[in-house]
Amino acid sequence: SSAYNTWRISKLGETLAASCSADTDSVSDWGDEYGAGQDEYLITPALDLAGKSATLSFQFSGQKRSLSKALASNKTTATLEASLDGGKTWNELWNAADADLVSGVINNYVETADITLAIPEAYQQDGVQFAFRYQTMSGNTGGCTVYVDNVKLAASGGGETPAEPTEFTITASAGQGGSINPNGAVSV
Repeated sequence: SSAYNTWRISKLGETLAASCSADTDSVSDWGDEYGAGQDEYLITPALDLAGKSATLSFQFSGQKRSLSKALASNKTTATLEASLDGGKTWNELWNAADADLVSGVINNYVETADITLAIPEAYQQDGVQFAFRYQTMSGNTGGCTVYVDNVKLAASGGGETPAEPTEFTITASAGQGGSINPNGAVSV
């Protein structure tokens, strides 16, 4: 698939969100079948959850009607998965097809589910990675864009508490034609 159809980070209103869309670059001669199927991962760095209990929360969204239809027909699959071997193998922890999607949270044209998932004890280890996975069928005619926003991993217990940092540096730069004030590195 093209780079456009991989996971992208974008600004929606005042927040950043990750999104992935169906591959429409390879349309059939008749324009009735899209894409060759996709399998896209948005992967966290390796995390140390050894001896800790953890929860992962996020907001999952998509266009009203097309999201529910694509998930119900298995034309689009969106899952959260975990790996303990550096991403060689992945195991499903959550599937969007099981989510209770509601409209009106963001607006009346978007279906949304707020998810909080207890991380299973088997994944409370050093080196665990999590991935949001987006898949579409080969010859998909019903894929849709999905959004993942407000991702938070909370862990407690075990290990040492790191020293509280006293200074952070944030570097901001504007895209072509844009501007940010202040521009560059800012210490807070």
